[in-house]
Amino acid sequence: MNPADVAQSALPLASTDVSLITLFLQAHWVVKTVMLGLLACSVWVWAIAIDKMFLYSRTKRAMDRFEQAFWSGQSIEELYRALSAKPTQSMAACFVAAMREWDMDTRELQLDPALATGRVEVTISSGEPAYDILWPCAWDAIAPPARRSDIDLLYHGSLTLRETRSRSALEHIRQGNPPLVFIDVNLRAPWWRREAVLETLHGAHWVKLSAEELAKLAGPALDAPGFLRQHALQGLIVTHGARGAELFRANGERLEVRPPAAPVADTVGAGDAFAAVMILGLLEQWPHGLALQRAQGFASAVVGVRGATVRERAFYRPFVTAWNCAN
Repeated sequence: MNPADVAQSALPLASTDVSLITLFLQAHWVVKTVMLGLLACSVWVWAIAIDKMFLYSRTKRAMDRFEQAFWSGQSIEELYRALSAKPTQSMAACFVAAMREWDMDTRELQLDPALATGRVEVTISSGEPAYDILWPCAWDAIAPPARRSDIDLLYHGSLTLRETRSRSALEHIRQGNPPLVFIDVNLRAPWWRREAVLETLHGAHWVKLSAEELAKLAGPALDAPGFLRQHALQGLIVTHGARGAELFRANGERLEVRPPAAPVADTVGAGDAFAAVMILGLLEQWPHGLALQRAQGFASAVVGVRGATVRERAFYRPFVTAWNCAN
């Protein structure tokens, strides 16, 4: 073929418009439909992505504002009232929901932005728990409360003594002479010294401890009634694990309770549950024998559930009803 003829025949092709618009207009209607659908999907995806970016930005700003208010030192009750009408983001909504569920009075709750809430690592060996009390934590740095004159009851454990700041706050509160001081002894190595624990028992009204802890503090020459008299206590509660508990009073009264036969998941939290009901009994002025029975019954129920606490209200409802207590 003559080269000139080839070049002449190629000229119309070179002048043909091959732009995207032209190709689209010349395409079959099926192709046009597919292309328009893809374009619409692309616009839709980008719109969703941009909307999510703005939503994330708004949520982050709201969470930052809530965290700033939460850690500002503002009263938790005031923060609750401010948020309860219309919580506007998830963290605040969870906070309000939890307070509504348990109706907690948190006027003296302290928040520490640097130290975490106390944690305990628990391992179970042969059915018995072993505790690793992690250090440091927020309850090592408790500040003296603003008010101390209207305290009906002071409850604390011996672990409060391990750091100077919390120990000073405890001394500050006790100088206000609370009408009832209940000490729950917890001798967890290496966080206790015999002399410090014995010193804090002076001025206490009620003390709860295990038989093993009593032996460590009292020594072989002093029994439970002697220990009670030595520290001028109103009452002494000695727990014996699966064998129940004993209660000794300054007037010479001795009461004993044994746990009912019940399945045991783990014993973590049993002592705290027992102490909580005994304190309730003291505040409600239950007969001591009745308080001891109810405390043992509640602790026996707690050991039937794995974990130190039970979050479901249904677990507590039978006890509240039987004891005729307010929710």
